[in-house]
This record gives sequence, structure tokens and C-alpha cells, in this order.
Amino acid sequence: MQRHLKYFYFTFVSGVLCAQSPWLLTSDPVGIARSGAQVSYGRSLEASTFNPALLTTLQDSRSVFISLGLEMQSTQQTLQSNQTTLYSSDRNRSIPAFGLAWKLNPSWSLGLHSESTFSRHLDFGSGSFTRFFGDRLSLVGRQTLAQIAFSPSTHPEFSLGIGMGMLTTDYIGGLSLRGVIPSNPNAPVSAVNPSLGVFEQRLMQSASISSPVFQVGGRWAINSRWSMGFAYQSGLQKSLPLSSTLSGAPLFYSNTGFGNPLVGGIASGLTLTANTTSRPGTGSLELPSRLTWGIRFRPNTTFTMELDVRRMFGNFSIPDWPSLVNVSGTISTPSVLSFAPSANSLRSGRPSMGLSLGADITLNQSWTLRAGFSQDQSTLSDVYVNPILGGAASSTFSAGFSYIGWGGEWNLGYQIRQSRDIESKTLDGSWNSGGFSPTGTPVGVEGMGHMIAIGYKTRF
Repeated sequence: MQRHLKYFYFTFVSGVLCAQSPWLLTSDPVGIARSGAQVSYGRSLEASTFNPALLTTLQDSRSVFISLGLEMQSTQQTLQSNQTTLYSSDRNRSIPAFGLAWKLNPSWSLGLHSESTFSRHLDFGSGSFTRFFGDRLSLVGRQTLAQIAFSPSTHPEFSLGIGMGMLTTDYIGGLSLRGVIPSNPNAPVSAVNPSLGVFEQRLMQSASISSPVFQVGGRWAINSRWSMGFAYQSGLQKSLPLSSTLSGAPLFYSNTGFGNPLVGGIASGLTLTANTTSRPGTGSLELPSRLTWGIRFRPNTTFTMELDVRRMFGNFSIPDWPSLVNVSGTISTPSVLSFAPSANSLRSGRPSMGLSLGADITLNQSWTLRAGFSQDQSTLSDVYVNPILGGAASSTFSAGFSYIGWGGEWNLGYQIRQSRDIESKTLDGSWNSGGFSPTGTPVGVEGMGHMIAIGYKTRF
């Protein structure tokens, strides 16, 4: 491409599964094709959004990209006793992104980028096996960062960069709860006010917050073939200003939890639920921070490969679920299971490790091929893996290419991600007038997704 060629980057379709954690490693087609292996990949505008220290390596004095994308993920749960399988809905999210770089001089460079960094979303509706522990989650985080990078003129092989900005996070969570229906709906159940059945009500809670975030990165070009880089991206731990609401019409069952309630149960249930309110949960939303170290090897002008190792610090944890309040008191999600110490185990993950391997092959001045692979550890023990947080180990495979022509550089990337299938005995149970009791029936949890992106990049 000639020196005066302008770059303009436009991504319009993409998708990913985030079964291991809510992190999106990248949302541009170049990073997608490399499976996120780009923390030490110099001379790449896309990689500089991941590691601000790479801004000083860019050959163009000014460059910019804009992207629009579609992120997709799906989770399924299978009750092994009858092989009934449920698939999640709410599978798609748009992931627009923007980035630019301005090289002031050989030592100083500025950058600005905005992208989606966290995404996990699914909705099983009110009929899922695991609805009492959560049946809906929508968590989307988007950050905008201003970056600056410095490389000393006496040692241009080294560079450091920082980025500071804001992370905007939108959260929605939902579950279903059950409670008893007293014969007199204006008084709690007692010996003289027996239960006519149970009602089931779905609840939702939501919140949006903005909080400061930062990133810091470094690079060392060891020689013409080898280079190393690191980047740290902060996470989030903050209480949410939650609000909750009842969702949908209540359902009514007999005292056993199945079938129809006793005579008068529906009428009493309607009166009871009309005077039932929701109370939002408490606790913090915690999104893990990420430290990535990578090494890049370029044996010749045709082939380049990079290996990245990352560590997720902190938990992926969502707030407590909402509860119901009526004449009988407060009704909350079951807190004690026979297979798990508490329901909190189904809401909170643990730190994990992951790696990415990516490669570029330059065929000629116009065409470049890319491929990548990544793998992440599980964030939950197998016994606690659940459809809401996922938590199982996962792997990705990706491929893509770049073409220089039509006034710019066109990029295409595709990725498929698959999480390990897990059977859990903590999730299925029955809820009757005596309360919730686990059945121990195995529930299979699976997740997968795809990512495809096309982009156009230009200088200005």
C-alpha cells in the first residue's frame, strides 16, 4: 500500500461465545482471526487497543478504525432423566468499536478507542430446570479509553503506554420464586389458615453504572525476530443501584408443586400476588481484571507468530438475586443445597489462566492469511458449573485474511468457541409448600458460539 493511502476500518458483523468468562478479548477481525494473540504484535493499530505501548510502533502518523458488530452466544441445559433440552434465547448483542492513533514524534504517540469488553447474556424463560437459581442474565460492558505511549529515543526498542477512561456496564438478572398460598391471602399460613397451593412468580432486576478503568502496557523488541509485551486491564468491583420488578403473570400449583391448587387457590393466589412486591438483591458486581504476557517470533518477512498467556484476577460475580415480599414474609432463592455449600457458589467464579496462539502469513503485498487458537481454564468447579455464569473450560479456533485494495485494507476474521460439556447435580429440584428440595438429577450444561467480522481500515 502506498504511503498516502488512507485507512478507514469498518467492522459490521461479528459474534463470540464467552463461556469461560465475560471478557471479550477483542472485537475487530484482525484480533478475532488471531484469537486475541496480539499483546506484543507491533505495527498493528488493532493490537494497540489491547496494549497501548504498541502505539509507538505504528508506521502511519495517523490512522483510524470504526466498527459495528454482532456478538452471539448460546447455552443449553439438558435434564438427563428425560433428555429434555432447553436452549437459551437473547443470543445477540451489537459490539460497535472505534479507535484512532496519532504519532506526535518518534517518542510520543496518542490513542483513543472505544469497544465492548464484557458480554454475557442468555434467557431461558420461566420454564427452565434451573429457574430458581437464575434464568436470565444480560451483562454488557463498554469502555472508552484515552491512551498515551512513550519510547525513549536512546532505546527505541522499549516502550510503555497507559490508557485511562470509563467503563459503562448494563446488568439485568432474573429468576423465578415460589411461595405458599394461604386460604386467607391477607394472613400467613397457620394451623387455622392452611395452604391451598403454591404460586410461582418471575422477577427481574437491573442497573447501569459507569466507573473509571485503566490499562497499562509495555513492549521490548529484543531483536528483528523476537519481541515481548505485556498489558494489564483493570476490572470492576462495585455495588449496583439495583431496581427490581415482577415479570409476567403468576402461575399456580398444588401443595406438591405439580398440578392445580385446591379449590379457591387461584382466587386467593391472585389476591396474594397482587399484594406481593419485589425487593432487589444486594452485593457487588465483580468483573475480573486481566494480565497478559506475550512473545512474538518473526523468522522471516512472510511468517509471524505470537503466544500470549493471560491471568484473570478476581472473580466474575453478580449481585444476589431479587426476592419477593408478601404477608408470609420474604421469599428468596434457595440458599442451601445438598451438593453445594450455598447458592452463592452458582453466582461467583474464580481466577483462571488462559493462552492464545496466533499466526500471520503474508502471501504478497495484497494478501495476508491469519489463524489462531486459544484455551481458557474453568472458572467454576464442575459441580458448580451452571447455565447463567457458564464456568466450564473453553477453547476457540479462528481464521481470517487481509486484502489491500479498493482504497484501504479489508480484514475478515472468523472464530468458533466451544465450552466443555458438564453434568451438574446442584441445579435441579422441586419446590412445594414445604419449600425447595434438590432432586440430584444430573443437568447437562453446554455452550458455544461464533464470531465473524469484516473490516476496512484507512489512514488520514
